[in-house]
Amino acid sequence: MLEIELDGDHSAYRSGSFLSGRIVWDMSQAPAAITACLSWSTEGKGDDEGDTVIEQSWHPQSESGTQAFRWQLPRGPLSLDATLIRIRWSIDCSTESPDEELSRPIVLSPRDRAIILKAI
Repeated sequence: MLEIELDGDHSAYRSGSFLSGRIVWDMSQAPAAITACLSWSTEGKGDDEGDTVIEQSWHPQSESGTQAFRWQLPRGPLSLDATLIRIRWSIDCSTESPDEELSRPIVLSPRDRAIILKAI
C-alpha cells in the first residue's frame, strides 16, 4: 500500500504557497527507495509538454512507515482548462523493490479551481 496524504486535504493551492503532507507505505518488504515528485503536464492539441518541478527521495529501513514533506509551490504554470490545451499538476510517488506507483492530482491557481478559458 502506498498513499499520499496532504495536510488540510486540499486539492487546490495558490502559487508560492506551501504544500505539506506525508507519504505512507505498508509493504511486504522495505522498499529500496521512495520518490515523490511535483510535476505538471499539458494535454490537448500539439505536443505534450511537462516538467518535474520538485523531486525528493528517501531510503526507508522498514516495510511500513511515514515520511513528511513540505514544498514551496512554483509561480506557474497555473492549472488551465481550455478548448485546445489543459495544464495539469500532480504529486507522483513511486517505490523501488517492490515497484509501486501512485499519482494525486492537484490544482495550482489563484482560485480554488483551474483557470477556465472557453471558446468564443
